[in-house]
Amino acid sequence: MWQDDISVIKIKKNHEQAPIYCQNLKHAGFFNWRVPDIEEFKLIVDKKNQINYINRAFRYNVPDGYWANKAHWRTLWYYADYMHFISGTAYFDSRHKKKFIRCVRDIK
Repeated sequence: MWQDDISVIKIKKNHEQAPIYCQNLKHAGFFNWRVPDIEEFKLIVDKKNQINYINRAFRYNVPDGYWANKAHWRTLWYYADYMHFISGTAYFDSRHKKKFIRCVRDIK
């Protein structure tokens, strides 16, 4: 289940703040949100939607970067993954930069 409200296009955080934001999020009556894996983001990429490369089912979206949960140990955790919805491609960037956050939760 994906977060899809106005905050996914309004709130930017650095990578260290992203998990805290998701853990404290109450959305759709649920509290168990987390930062998605890059593989989960790939599931919602839609290359046919050339406006912002995200599945059209999402009401709130911007063609920009959204943090994923993985930081890279080879760079001493300086870089982390994000999904870039301008191209629908995964990249990595400095964890100190602010990017959007779209939290996800497991349905169990």
